[in-house]
Amino acid sequence: MSGSEVCLSTGDLVKVISTELLKVSCEDVNTKETFDLPLSYKGSFELLPESLPYSTVEEIVTMVRMGTDEDRSFCFVSSVDVFYDGLVVRSGEPLTFVSVEERGGRRTAHCIMDGEQEQVSLHIPLSCHGEFYECLDEQSYSLSQLLASPHLCSRRVRMCDRQAQSRGALLLCPVYEIQAIMHLRKNLVKMPSTLEVDLIDVTEQCRDVTFISPLSLSEILSQPHDVFPTLSEILEGPESQPLFKCEWLPALRKGNHLLIHGALHSKMVLASTVAGKKPKRYFLILQSYGGRFRRRPREFHTVYDLSVAASKNAGMKVTVSKYCESLEEDLPALSIGDQLEVLDQNQVEGSCLGKEPGLVCNRVSDECDDDEEDCEQISLPMYLEGSFLEKISDHTKYSILDICEKFSLPLDVKVAVRDPSLENDLLGTFSTLRLEEVTLEPTVLASLPAAPEDCFYLPAKWINMSVSFTKDPLPWEKNKAPVLKQQHLCEVTDNFYYDFRKLTISDVAPPPRPPKRRTSSSKVPEKTKALAKVPPLHSVETIPPPTGQAHHL
Repeated sequence: MSGSEVCLSTGDLVKVISTELLKVSCEDVNTKETFDLPLSYKGSFELLPESLPYSTVEEIVTMVRMGTDEDRSFCFVSSVDVFYDGLVVRSGEPLTFVSVEERGGRRTAHCIMDGEQEQVSLHIPLSCHGEFYECLDEQSYSLSQLLASPHLCSRRVRMCDRQAQSRGALLLCPVYEIQAIMHLRKNLVKMPSTLEVDLIDVTEQCRDVTFISPLSLSEILSQPHDVFPTLSEILEGPESQPLFKCEWLPALRKGNHLLIHGALHSKMVLASTVAGKKPKRYFLILQSYGGRFRRRPREFHTVYDLSVAASKNAGMKVTVSKYCESLEEDLPALSIGDQLEVLDQNQVEGSCLGKEPGLVCNRVSDECDDDEEDCEQISLPMYLEGSFLEKISDHTKYSILDICEKFSLPLDVKVAVRDPSLENDLLGTFSTLRLEEVTLEPTVLASLPAAPEDCFYLPAKWINMSVSFTKDPLPWEKNKAPVLKQQHLCEVTDNFYYDFRKLTISDVAPPPRPPKRRTSSSKVPEKTKALAKVPPLHSVETIPPPTGQAHHL
């Protein structure tokens, strides 16, 4: 209702923690029409007498004064004669109640009756029977005064203002928003007091009940640091098609326990193996990885790919490993072994192309010496396909942090020194790794209670699961927390890789398409035109015989 969805099932346990008054709903007793009053309403109300009689004086005194000042006076009448102590109060005589007093060992109602000449003071026993009716009260009440007393709020009232929305008898119904907590609900449950539902008060029986509040990994990130480390119970495990290939993943099942050490943002590098006979594999390498890398030459299959890489690495040199030539006769062809040094980008103009973007390079032929006099400056169109192998003379061993600081990615590397903290460093088994992108991921540092020191990172954006904190003791002696061994490497699936690339795709323009050749009828050879006039071989022509001669076969 009003944007707040609540589902209450039979047997649900609800703990009401607060109520908030929203508005007051008014119902006209005669027409049954309803309207709402804001809490800021400044008008006043008068109480209307009840239509049913009271059977004793004590009853009318008690009920009329309930919820108001005990010293309040009011008027009432009896529809029958009242007899007490040899005195008679005639029916219809208005009586003004003053107070309750003790007289002769019994409680009486001190009342005043208007006589013919003066007022008469009466002390009517509270036990006196009759049919007593309340008279119209001249005292007015504000909305807040009525709401402060449950008894007054249940009485019929009338608006004093003659310009009011309604002048008939009204019943006031305050509407509250009830705020409660329930099992396995993340947020407060909010419901209006007008919701029709049958409830049983079980406060005394459920005083020791603890309500479980589920937390996602993203919500754990916002928890204060002093709550960690803590034990938690897994309420909902990851999806059936996981994005990670880790040995700890099967343990993340519903009902299992998880030890959470903290929440932090971890820098990771997305890496992939180079395509070959075996299928590609993908990894997230953390900045704590202890191995060392050497750079590996990259291979580019188009001039466009070469230009993108060269824009991030000034002075890049490559070797042509495949013969390639342009569609245009006046643009240079490249031979195997040619050395290229990328200089800049410019406009390449061909006979049939017009002006196209291109790449300016210094070319040194394989047959020439590497002298400046033998260099030829050429311009290559971006669409040109070939094979260009990067020339690298750097044999330095870099850590993953050094690579992120000194080079722009993507970058091809090979593990030169494996991480000594890993029993089986998978990265060292590949001849080439492509470091594609650096990412800063919000993670939860966790471990399993059976091995609390072996920690792993749970990326909050990529694992959909929920846990609840428990009050169970930590799996080690007090003040003897184990030394944590953190995870350095995590293999991921191809689904993770593709989803990650979708989120991190840049706005770089797509590579240029090879241009179409321009054809002109004026340049078509005469021989081709003549051949075009020759009828097809499968066509048949009928030749009529000469006139006056027989046609013999």
